[in-house]
Amino acid sequence: MIKLNKKQFILTVILLLIFICTSVILFNFWSTSRYGKFIEISNMNVPRAGQNSILLKDGRVLVFGGESSSTTNTAEIFNPKTGKFKFIGNLTEQKFERNYSAILLQNGDVLIAGKDGANKKTILFNPKIDKFRVGPNMIYNRINYTATLLPNGNILIAGGKNMDLWGKNFNTAFIKNAEIYDYKQNKFILGPKMISPRFYNDAIRLKNGNVLILGGFIYKKFCPMEIYDYKNNSFKLFSNMNFKLANSMGLSKDRFLIIDSQRMGYTTTFTLYNIQNNKLQKIQSLKANNFRLGSACYTQLNDNRILLTGGQVGVEGLSLRSTVDSYIYDLKTNKIIKINNLNINRSGHSCLKIDKSKVLILGGHTYILFKAEEPTNKDELFVYKDEE
Repeated sequence: MIKLNKKQFILTVILLLIFICTSVILFNFWSTSRYGKFIEISNMNVPRAGQNSILLKDGRVLVFGGESSSTTNTAEIFNPKTGKFKFIGNLTEQKFERNYSAILLQNGDVLIAGKDGANKKTILFNPKIDKFRVGPNMIYNRINYTATLLPNGNILIAGGKNMDLWGKNFNTAFIKNAEIYDYKQNKFILGPKMISPRFYNDAIRLKNGNVLILGGFIYKKFCPMEIYDYKNNSFKLFSNMNFKLANSMGLSKDRFLIIDSQRMGYTTTFTLYNIQNNKLQKIQSLKANNFRLGSACYTQLNDNRILLTGGQVGVEGLSLRSTVDSYIYDLKTNKIIKINNLNINRSGHSCLKIDKSKVLILGGHTYILFKAEEPTNKDELFVYKDEE
């Protein structure tokens, strides 16, 4: 047995502590970076928060709307090949509010409608010439609805409230009739009646082409789940279960994820469901205590991993600042995994998967101790290895 004098013993302990600390740092770096990394890219031309972004058929990304120093109806194009943004002007003379529905049509054009704006107007974008034109008017002056692309190229508009009646007759302000955007005729036609009118609802297209309508409410009444049968152009009751105002994310294989963040207590519950043999099945649930990311972005990377970026954090029941925190929710292991941080604090940003290994993260707000900073034009890519 080797005997050490006092100095040798102290030196050995110091070296051992250095080795342990270095090992922990390297392990933490490996465990976070192995899922991917965030890389700064060129800036947008206009600072934005709450904007919309949509992947075009040619691989470019259309970015439009949101808040700048005020509400903006400007637009720009991101080209992944060059890594640059190109300003393309205004949507139209009509100024929209910050939230839009934007659907990529079969011919490559994009149909845009204001989800929170009090008007019936729509806009069409032609990516061949990067120009906007006025689209057909919707039937109802509806807000807080969903827009879902159907297999035949048409678009289902469901839910929402009629702003022409809101404040005048609350009983009839909630819109029961859906409407359909007829892709070939370029016009909206009256659709069938829903089982339950609702607003702030979600919609998920299933692999058979039907659309699951879930969530939403009328006053204090939450609404059951129903299914739109696109072949028969009708709605039918699916389940009396309701999901209040939780966020939903449609996944592959007729699965969907419900993300329910409770403001008090800072608890987020992730619940995975699937639909099999026309029945709702609960697969698994994860309750993450002291974990809440309001205004965060959720992006599906593959069948088994969800990327969570940014959002607002703070003390119980009160959001104080935006965050750089990012996580992976692994559906296989049903665990939340901390990964590398964003390059800047973000909330109200947009996230868009642009290929099998990249997510484009744009703009957003930076909140610091109750102070809302101006929206940012700084952007980044999350680059990852597509592993199941």
